[in-house]
Amino acid sequence: MRFVVDSAHHGLRIDTFLSSRLRNYVPARIQRMAAGGLISVNDAPCPPDRRMARGEEVLVRLAEPPEPFYPPEPILLEVLYDDPWLVAVNKPAGLLVHPAGPIEGGTLANAAQALLDGQTVLPGLLRPGIVHRLDRETSGVMLIAKDSASHAGLTGEFERSAVEKSYVALVAGRIEEDETTIRHPIGQRPGSLLMSSETEALGPRPAETIIRVLRRFRTTTLVEARPRSGRKHQIRVHLAAIGHPVLGDVYYSTASGRREPVGHSASLPSDTRRHALHAAAIAFHHPITNAARRIVAPVPSDFWSALGDGCGK
Repeated sequence: MRFVVDSAHHGLRIDTFLSSRLRNYVPARIQRMAAGGLISVNDAPCPPDRRMARGEEVLVRLAEPPEPFYPPEPILLEVLYDDPWLVAVNKPAGLLVHPAGPIEGGTLANAAQALLDGQTVLPGLLRPGIVHRLDRETSGVMLIAKDSASHAGLTGEFERSAVEKSYVALVAGRIEEDETTIRHPIGQRPGSLLMSSETEALGPRPAETIIRVLRRFRTTTLVEARPRSGRKHQIRVHLAAIGHPVLGDVYYSTASGRREPVGHSASLPSDTRRHALHAAAIAFHHPITNAARRIVAPVPSDFWSALGDGCGK
């Protein structure tokens, strides 16, 4: 298959560019195909981290099968916004975004397929294009594209850091500064699936999070967190690094020590509640109309469960 890079995709990485064109191939699979020599740009081998320039010609040999079709499942989703090109939903805590490892269903992808099937005369005609992620135990707003053009536009905005995200979190301890900016690089924790901002972190990359205090309780603080970069587990890692981990976070809380996830999905142990992190709002330009949009997700009642029975208020 051949593609020509247009001006809207100039500067994007090869995996981001192709995932917007090949909707059933996730970025990790595209990176593997590039490393295996299956992708070339202007007739030259393409490394997995190469960025595209306008007018370049990309050749792809589809030697790997596409991602599987996620069967629709009647999982109730709160719809925050809906138009012919995209839908925004309020993901509940505990819902995995995609099937992973031994978990083959019961995910946001399955629920989104059912939602889109209800909008067409032919099931499967629309495929959910999920362009960003939330951790399993994080609730909040998620954007889902309905067609390739919307998927490509939203993917480009995320890649260029043109999307503004706002989270609310309950954290341990009282934060005395009204506003602070955390600029700790984040990399992989050695021998772990988790991330770290400590000096031994592998492959650290710059990361920035703005923290603003919304309300102080006796032993906890309600904050707004605005990430200015998109590192894995960024808000959770940064808050833990300044000594104020997210309540209920069993992996980055200093109180829980060096607890590690078990299995690919890194699900919470059964004896714990959700962590108190919620994606409260997202602002972007509509990929088709270019209109500025800001979508707000109401904070669910279970968010406050991390406080326990009045403890810390």
